[in-house]
Amino acid sequence: MKLISANYESPRLDQGTFLNVIIQDSAIIHQRLNKYLAIDFEVSYLKKEQKVVLETIKMEFYGMESDEHSSNRRTTFSIPNPDYDAEIEGSEERTILPMFTYLMENAGVMPADYQMEDFGFPTYEKVMQYFNGGTLENPELTISEPLAIGFLMSTLKFNNEAVAVQFTMA
Repeated sequence: MKLISANYESPRLDQGTFLNVIIQDSAIIHQRLNKYLAIDFEVSYLKKEQKVVLETIKMEFYGMESDEHSSNRRTTFSIPNPDYDAEIEGSEERTILPMFTYLMENAGVMPADYQMEDFGFPTYEKVMQYFNGGTLENPELTISEPLAIGFLMSTLKFNNEAVAVQFTMA
């Protein structure tokens, strides 16, 4: 899996701008019996034909869906609040709902005017369904599920900024 930014402008004042910055998986730790998966993502660019690593970011996933302790955080989205009133203090313009519950109650159909609020964070059990690769025969991770791509792009952060802001899937 590779993310690229042709012209990365760091939000940090001490860094500046970098050309052709790449984020790619550099290490995978898979402990099947412990239900644990960690992926290291390396952020780098070439300077005078030498690779310069800016940062290594680790994402960790653990536990099964039924476990009390896991990396699980539910996916949420919002829809317009039909009871919204700008005159009432504390009235919210949008209502935040858990995606799984909504889909179960509405035959798997999302409303047309939804906005993703939080892509959640999967458990080891779920993430194993979304990533392919990471083996000797297929060392590079690949990801194709749209929800999983959205999760990765919004959750993986470089310089305290979601990679979706300046990077695209290669």
